[in-house]
Amino acid sequence: MKFFTKTNNSMTPTIAGCKMFAVSFSVIALTACGGANTETVEQNDIAIDTPVAVVQRAIVESNEATLEKVSSAGEELRAPNDVSNPFQFKPGARLLVRDSLDVDANNDTDLLADYFGSGSYDVKDLNTSPDGTRLVFAAHGPEVGDTWNIMEYSYETGVLRRVIENDAVANAAHDVSPTYTLEGDIVFSSDRSAGSELVPDNCVRIGSSDRPALLHTMTELGEDIRQLTFGNANHVKAITMKSGKIAFVSESKSYEVAPQCDDASIAFDTSSQLSAPVGLEKPESSEAAACNLAVQTDEGAVVLNNAYTILQITPDGEQLDQLYETVTVPASEAAFLYIDRIQQAESGHIFGVFRDQLNESLGGNIVEFQSPRADMDGVVFAALAPRAVISDRVNFYPNQASEPGWYSAAYPYNDGSGRIAFAWSNCLIEEDGINSFCSADDGDSKEVAQYGLWVHDKEDQSFLPLMDARQDTVLSDVALGQAHFGEAFPYEPIRTDIQFEDTDQSVLICENLNAIPVANAGPDHVILLGESVSLEGSGSDADLDDVLSFLWTVENVPADSSITLEDASSNLQTITPSEIGDFVFSLTVSDDETGSTPDLVTVRVIREAPPVDPVDPVVTPVDPVDPVVPPVDPIDPVVPPVDPIDPVVPPVDPIDPVVPPVDPIDPVVPPVDPIDP
Repeated sequence: MKFFTKTNNSMTPTIAGCKMFAVSFSVIALTACGGANTETVEQNDIAIDTPVAVVQRAIVESNEATLEKVSSAGEELRAPNDVSNPFQFKPGARLLVRDSLDVDANNDTDLLADYFGSGSYDVKDLNTSPDGTRLVFAAHGPEVGDTWNIMEYSYETGVLRRVIENDAVANAAHDVSPTYTLEGDIVFSSDRSAGSELVPDNCVRIGSSDRPALLHTMTELGEDIRQLTFGNANHVKAITMKSGKIAFVSESKSYEVAPQCDDASIAFDTSSQLSAPVGLEKPESSEAAACNLAVQTDEGAVVLNNAYTILQITPDGEQLDQLYETVTVPASEAAFLYIDRIQQAESGHIFGVFRDQLNESLGGNIVEFQSPRADMDGVVFAALAPRAVISDRVNFYPNQASEPGWYSAAYPYNDGSGRIAFAWSNCLIEEDGINSFCSADDGDSKEVAQYGLWVHDKEDQSFLPLMDARQDTVLSDVALGQAHFGEAFPYEPIRTDIQFEDTDQSVLICENLNAIPVANAGPDHVILLGESVSLEGSGSDADLDDVLSFLWTVENVPADSSITLEDASSNLQTITPSEIGDFVFSLTVSDDETGSTPDLVTVRVIREAPPVDPVDPVVTPVDPVDPVVPPVDPIDPVVPPVDPIDPVVPPVDPIDPVVPPVDPIDPVVPPVDPIDP
């Protein structure tokens, strides 16, 4: 096992180097912290000795990776908005940990650079243990053969380790989205189970061929790995609720035929997106927006709908509940919106970050989900009843200026104050090398983002800087080393004890597609050596007008033997094997376009047929060479001899009168035993 121990810097209490102040989002002018001309105030105790971890990424590189995936959609026969992949590897991220929330700490440590021996790793999905002492996350090394692994870091001891120690077991699959249970186990998402391979008849598969990320559980030592959820959706972003249940997001996809888009351009054009609404307002659906996202196939145009459902499951997998109605995001201006992360606030509510995956700022807005029965028509993700935590005027669509800036990550403070730590960037416009603040009229200008870490207090809408902003940097994840605190989820699930659908939704079901024939080679046979057997194959096809053809193939024969099919294209075959053993044949049925999956039939040949007794052909004489059928033992007459006069009723054994003799006068009623009537 690979262990690394981090050398802790001084944990002596310090005084913050930045003043806490209220921010008005109509005119934003924030002063950088940790430098000159800053007023000094004492922070809360949590800022003195609470460790914090963040994932830092380069904005330009992250945007390039996303655009590359979007631009390759046509080649991979998937929609441009089919970009969400929990196992995508984006090297260049950094996991930074500092020993306190003091903005002047300046002791950020890259935890993984030494572990991997390179900075070309990826890391995400930070979560803290319920007692606040350990950090768990997913990391992907730079070497060929590396996969996403679950890692753990102890804030107290500075020990870093991979949870699954064995290299072969750890890299046998991708493991992401870890969270500790209240009992100390780890629930995580993995493709260790492939999900259903079911593709309905009359379909062609459209979309990503990635294996689904399903919930699994293991001990803190990486043992006793067990699958919890099933299906073909991605079950990701797991968190441990105050109740001990695991909340997570189910991300599913479904394609539908879009004949109105048959003449649309094949290449997706980001510049052709229409003007988007402000804040959480739901954009108007338009045919132009939908067709810009269409996939052109040989059978016509199709579009993708993404769907998101928030569920909760017990750590043993015994009970699954649905917390909110499913959100379906059709091909529209909102097609690239998704839930980046979720957490549970001290109030018990679930909150997360809404983000557009094409927004070059890599940010969005922090929203808290209200009652699942609230009426929230007119907003995006209405089924989740989203309410902006800080500002409802954040714009997160591409090519939109956002005066309040953008948010990229958030985590509860867990100190009883209701505050949250969040990553935030002001919206800046760069012109001739000079940055200025955005305004609503800057839609065509080049926005610049740089994220720092802040804490927000909802009571007085005040902000306190925790980590300086850096050029071309986004903080995509954050976690505090603070014990979990707060209330239980305040709403009842809308459905309880639900089951996962075991269907593959990343397919296109279309009536005008060619149906694949189905072959039936018939039942297996057992015959005696020297006998002949007829194989009668058949085929079926959902396209009733198709003409089917047959092809038999000899798949396997016993050693030193052979067999020839006189007419392999006939559905009826008559064979006479010449050796003892198994003869295996396959039948393939084809229409004019495609062939079926071969269906196998086995003919098992056993010993030669025994000679027939010419005196009594009903009773077969015993073969003295092959004593499989034993002769009758005259000493042990359990098997009575056959009565040559009346072979139906056997004679009575005089030694064992259990079977009474037959009364010759009245054979129906047996005679009475005179000694013992």
